[in-house]
Amino acid sequence: MSFHGQQNILPMFYLKEYASKPISLKEELSLSFYLLTHDLKENEKIKSFARLLIPMVFIQGLISTHIVLEGLSIASFNDKITNPPRQGVVGHILRNIDNRTQVELLEKIIAVITYKDEEAKQLSSIKEEEEEAEFKTVTIKFLLNPGLLEGLKKILPKLKYVPIRDYTVLDSSLITELALDLAEYYRNTIKLLKGNAMRWQNLIKLIDKETDKWLLDLK
Repeated sequence: MSFHGQQNILPMFYLKEYASKPISLKEELSLSFYLLTHDLKENEKIKSFARLLIPMVFIQGLISTHIVLEGLSIASFNDKITNPPRQGVVGHILRNIDNRTQVELLEKIIAVITYKDEEAKQLSSIKEEEEEAEFKTVTIKFLLNPGLLEGLKKILPKLKYVPIRDYTVLDSSLITELALDLAEYYRNTIKLLKGNAMRWQNLIKLIDKETDKWLLDLK
């Protein structure tokens, strides 16, 4: 993915004093140079000074929302999400009471839904059944951290559409096809989370239905 001509550029600095008028190029360079030299150690020297441009791509995430991918692959989303509940296992327990008491039955169900039974695993791999583990890892390379986006909210309205000939554009390893694939993976992950939440609600209803029968029997 190449960047040339004119592009939307985020300002390097946002100062309240310049809220209505952006700082000039000379002011920007002067402030940058000051910040670079302010904490220099005795054995450190500045041999070159350039305005670097980090490529970022705004691409549609969910409806009316966007995600931001940065082209250097410095940022990435790497976390674990909950898998859907093992409703089939719980249903099997409820249908096959055997000689268990209701208390023992509930203890068995709690062990299953909290993944503390013998068959449970903490993390699942791609080759394993997802429902065997409580979590699975999700990694989305290039995705800018939501915390960083929160910090950019103030300067996003200050985008400038300017020529980039005065910038040193860093090489981007992000191509258009990959950006579209990452956005699709992001959307599918959100759909998965919503689907898992619905399946947890269905499991709660399944357990409630059975325990309500027990309460009626007690009466």
